[in-house]
Amino acid sequence: MSKPLLGRLPIPQSSADMPFTNHNGAVLWLTGLPAAGKTTLAQNLHQLLEDVGATSIILDGDELRKARTVPLGYTKEDRDEAVRLAGLEAMQKALDGAIVIVAMVSPFRDARRAVRLRVKDAGFHFIEVFLDTPIEICIGRDPKGLYGKALNGELSNMTGIDDPYETPEKPEVIIGWEHSPNSAAEYLIDWVNPLVRDPLNQQINKSTER
Repeated sequence: MSKPLLGRLPIPQSSADMPFTNHNGAVLWLTGLPAAGKTTLAQNLHQLLEDVGATSIILDGDELRKARTVPLGYTKEDRDEAVRLAGLEAMQKALDGAIVIVAMVSPFRDARRAVRLRVKDAGFHFIEVFLDTPIEICIGRDPKGLYGKALNGELSNMTGIDDPYETPEKPEVIIGWEHSPNSAAEYLIDWVNPLVRDPLNQQINKSTER
């Protein structure tokens, strides 16, 4: 059974009382199985951020792969490199003042941890958001038909089937599959708004040490 929508830390203050103006950059890292809902949530969150005047950008894992001049495969090394490159790009956008939403399977904890440390060392918040969608729900969705191919032996290195997905141990936010993308996006708006007022709020730092 998936956990309900929750935050690892209390929301400091409602975003209704704090309009998005003159905010700092930050990185929200949406991770979960393929078809967990990362891209849909990213799009909803991006739209809500834009609606309240924030500068936001989406970095989608699939689109980043397509844009690479040197293609990456699906070995652990290649997956980790894809995460590293996405992290570098996210950090650059955060330097420009954007709230960066990364939607990426990023299946390995060590790669996600390395990005977290790099982003925090640069002076920005890193908010890991785990979409806790069960594999059977993802298989039922299967918008690209990849699970079907993997289950039929037509595709290898499929995360969740014959490649592992390492669940985050201490994500800032867990989102259960039963919550709509819009309600999850509204929840994240409340989470992000107070954090981007000041670089690296000390309460967040101490509570998310890895």
